Amino acid sequence: MIKRIAKSLELSKGDIDWDYAFLQRLPAFAKADPENTLLSIKNYFLDSNNNLNLRHKTPILRQEEVKGALDIIYKNKNSGLKQEVEKLINVLIEKGSSVFWDLKGVLE
Repeated sequence: MIKRIAKSLELSKGDIDWDYAFLQRLPAFAKADPENTLLSIKNYFLDSNNNLNLRHKTPILRQEEVKGALDIIYKNKNSGLKQEVEKLINVLIEKGSSVFWDLKGVLE
């Protein structure tokens, strides 16, 4: 399922009508498929130029789920994913400042 969601988010440039359900299930998706979950989170919050997606620049509604999913992915044994989580969090904080500051806790 998350593989299709990742593709849908890529094709729609993050424009989905089912944000709540998607964000709510992120930790479960991260356990099942960390790579596509990370890609989905990236495509949800950032556009193809690594700028904040204008559709999602408001404070995160389900921030705990996003943080939990990133934490699961970060602790995964795949070191490449760990670096990608670090990059994503740093870009989100750089572009969105205090909205994403809580995600820094994943890296500690």
